[in-house]
Amino acid sequence: MKELYITRHGQTEWNVAGRLQGISNSPLTEKGAADAKRLGKRLAAVPIDKVFCSDLLRAQETAALIMQDRAPIVTDPRLRELHMGNWEAKLLQDLKEEEPEIYRQFETGSAGFHPAGGESMRTVWDRVKEALTEIEDDPADTALIVCHGKTQGLLLDILQGKEFGGDTRVLPGTALSHFVREEGVWRAVLLGDTRHIEGITTNEYQVE
Repeated sequence: MKELYITRHGQTEWNVAGRLQGISNSPLTEKGAADAKRLGKRLAAVPIDKVFCSDLLRAQETAALIMQDRAPIVTDPRLRELHMGNWEAKLLQDLKEEEPEIYRQFETGSAGFHPAGGESMRTVWDRVKEALTEIEDDPADTALIVCHGKTQGLLLDILQGKEFGGDTRVLPGTALSHFVREEGVWRAVLLGDTRHIEGITTNEYQVE
């Protein structure tokens, strides 16, 4: 049996400011760092063999805070956030007023979202699926994936056997999902759980 734990990076300064990051970077806030440490405590008893992490700094910082040198961290650019193109570093409120239709697609996680000069959701789906195939073949029995909002949403869709084309949910920073693979099929044990952020440390996982 193979197990996957999946999370998004912790809150960043641009998250708080309402500014789009895409493949740009901004540092974790105190809350973002604290939430990552809380998740690390929650996973302390889980024998994680390897971490597969986006190569963007906010994801690497989150992975390091979670793991505290407990397992090797391997970076993979295929786990990056969707490249926002001309939207990079812009304020969400400005985009909502300037490009309301495309903003609606962004906000709802529409499969048709494609910012000018950036990536399409389909492109991200394809690269995330390719990365997942290699993670499935990796000898690590229990792995953690640390990535981003859109990336994580698509990854969870793929693991649940969904086809490309539906709306994709974006989960809060450090929300935890957990899947097990038996006889070649992934089963969700936990989806988007935030109990560690709320100060609840129980390990009684359940699908939500």
